[in-house]
Amino acid sequence: MLSEAIAVGLIPVLRLLLLVVSALFASILFRWLRLPEFLGALAAGIVLGPSVADIFGTVQGGQALQNWAFDFFYWIGLSILMFAAGNSILFSPSDGIRPRTWILAVSALFVLVPAYLTAGLAIKFAGGNPMPPGREAQAYQMVFALCAVVTSVPFLTKIFRERQLLTTEFAKTILLAACIVDLVLWLLLSVVHNLHKGNMANALGVGHALWPNLAIYFATFAMIAMMRSFSTHYKSPISSPRSEFSFGVGVLLTMVAVATAMNGEVMIAALCAGIIHANCGFTKGRDKDIWRRAELGLVPLYFAAIGVSLTFAGTLSFRHMAIFILWSSVLKIGFVKLALDATNPRDVSNNLFAVAMNTRGGPGIAMASFAFAADMIDNRTLLTVITASFVTALITDRFLLQKSGLIRCQT
Repeated sequence: MLSEAIAVGLIPVLRLLLLVVSALFASILFRWLRLPEFLGALAAGIVLGPSVADIFGTVQGGQALQNWAFDFFYWIGLSILMFAAGNSILFSPSDGIRPRTWILAVSALFVLVPAYLTAGLAIKFAGGNPMPPGREAQAYQMVFALCAVVTSVPFLTKIFRERQLLTTEFAKTILLAACIVDLVLWLLLSVVHNLHKGNMANALGVGHALWPNLAIYFATFAMIAMMRSFSTHYKSPISSPRSEFSFGVGVLLTMVAVATAMNGEVMIAALCAGIIHANCGFTKGRDKDIWRRAELGLVPLYFAAIGVSLTFAGTLSFRHMAIFILWSSVLKIGFVKLALDATNPRDVSNNLFAVAMNTRGGPGIAMASFAFAADMIDNRTLLTVITASFVTALITDRFLLQKSGLIRCQT
């Protein structure tokens, strides 16, 4: 009896250990194959999940432990992913925000209007599930639009670094515009989340949903300003990679704790913690290798947890994926290019800017997975957004590689 009890208790632990090892191994394999690492971890979760092996549904026992572990993998991985996204956003006080940056950001955000209005038609034409009624339909359409507009700062930073374009004026303009867009979109996602939960019946409800995350944004930039002022007058107390990493962990934990206490969004708090870490003036990027190892070790668990929750039976639709990618890309590239052409019609780089702003990447997946976990979108839409994130990032990489000479000439 005792041996049976031990075996029953060990089985859930072994299954979770298998998921962790598989996710890490698959992400390393995909990185070696020069493919996005998150796809490997996602594939590991899918293989072990209900779509293939279903190892978490075939053996009874340890359900509470499994659910706790999946939640832990999800939130710790999402926090590190959002921190990494924020840590790749750099603000230079001397550069300022140029007019083209505002044009890119505003035109990309304006896409939300036609995207929201045409989302229902696109879903219907793609053969998706019928639109849910009332408030749920509004949340579904808004998330659909947000996932079409998001721009991936981490993916773009990686592409620019690999193509040796990170120091060009083109890269700086795109990254700052993408940062502005994503900060607004995450704020809007928190509003949609509260709408979905029924917390926004009136203006008071809207304010209640907005104020914690707005307060986090204002506190973030106030802290950056104060820390930069301090660092110009005094020697930084942070002088080693380990102390920089400890500072980053402290900021992340503090921001997440504050957001939790204020009923704000943890994902926004983690994003802002990364922004503070990168822009406070105390850090010099000496801990980037440590954070990279943390990212490689924890973010795959997040994508594996997403993969385990996915089911392909009756939900995998290449038509749905193709129409979403086409619909969202035409809207975003089209509106951004129209805005750029209206201000400077003879600039040959307008196409480059428009295509680069269409990169979704990790933030697009994080947005969709958060909405999926909150029951705002269905399984098919999550699969579609994951595919779109990978395809748009791949297209941007190929396109910028071909045009890298033109980009350097403009610097």
